[in-house]
Amino acid sequence: MKQKIGFCLLVFASLLLGACRDNDSSTQKIQQQTLVVKPTPTHNTLYFSGNLLPYKINNITSPLDGTIEAMHFDYGQIVKKDETLVLINSSKAHQDFESALTEYLKAKQDLNHATSTYKSTQSLYKHELVSRDEYTQAQSAYYLSRLSLLQSQMKLKKSAQYFPSQKKIFSLTLNDIGEINKTFNTHKNISRIPIDSPSDGIALFPTQSDSGGSSSDSSGGGSKKIHVGSQVKQGQLLLSIGTPNGLSLQAKANEVEINELKTGLAAKITSIAFPGITLQGKITSIDYQATDSQSLPEFSLTITIPNVPANAQKLIRIGMSAKASVDIQGPPAIQIPINAVKQNPKTGDAQVTVIGADGKTTTKTVVTGKTSMDSVIIESGLTAGDKIVY
Repeated sequence: MKQKIGFCLLVFASLLLGACRDNDSSTQKIQQQTLVVKPTPTHNTLYFSGNLLPYKINNITSPLDGTIEAMHFDYGQIVKKDETLVLINSSKAHQDFESALTEYLKAKQDLNHATSTYKSTQSLYKHELVSRDEYTQAQSAYYLSRLSLLQSQMKLKKSAQYFPSQKKIFSLTLNDIGEINKTFNTHKNISRIPIDSPSDGIALFPTQSDSGGSSSDSSGGGSKKIHVGSQVKQGQLLLSIGTPNGLSLQAKANEVEINELKTGLAAKITSIAFPGITLQGKITSIDYQATDSQSLPEFSLTITIPNVPANAQKLIRIGMSAKASVDIQGPPAIQIPINAVKQNPKTGDAQVTVIGADGKTTTKTVVTGKTSMDSVIIESGLTAGDKIVY
């Protein structure tokens, strides 16, 4: 009985050992693969992150020094073209208007005098009664007077845009003393300057300091938003109007990525803020100068999203974070599985095993390029038609 049991165990062990050998052989066959290399299209996907901004922005600056008397909008609100956004109380407005009107009337009078002198001098010069120098001097004075009038006219037009009866003002001359006094008195008490929206869009708070470098908050704090009572300076940025249709993504690329990019490349934009929605855009600008970074130098780029679907417009808000993916198609190159490349333990060189025409294997040193999760580009060392084993 014991002999029979021992024999059965021996048979069982033999069968088990044979199965293990078959399994090892099968595993080796799976691990040993061959590949005839050939150039194939290459592509690389780069990823960027940034914040969503309007596609176009109109900046609204203060035309003069003053105090914010009233605000008819909230930041982030949709506004309409020609809608009054802000009222600025400025005593300087009337002073600028008086100065501009006086300068315009004087320039107008000077031009009349220069015109008369030039015409008479021109007539005398034709009859050789005056020298060429006198004629040239009169001509120069005439042209300078015309230029002065144009400059003063532009200045008056700018300062008078907030006052009524603009057309009547430009018809005045120094002989109209009574009408001039009436104009000054009529505008004397006008100091509330309305600032209107130049376009439809979203009212955005300023993202940069004013031209003087000081805070736009009258209290001298860090807030850049204006409010009723804020003191503003001429040229100071009050707010921006972002276009309601279209977005842009401001992102940065490092020095390794930048030379793979070019304007016109398509981009796909996604965000956890609007899941399930993919926006289509393209790169519209790339900076040529790097900005400081804690790691590699970075280059700013802009991705424009010209059209935003209606379902996305309901979810997207200015300033939301988003990610962009850009697929880059490269020239054909030899690509092999990354596990086909081994490292020479002595030299550190990358090597692959090649099967020759005679069926024998040899080791070749190769130069590798870009890698992905499962493949690597071979820059040199292999040619199309080579057969590798790995």
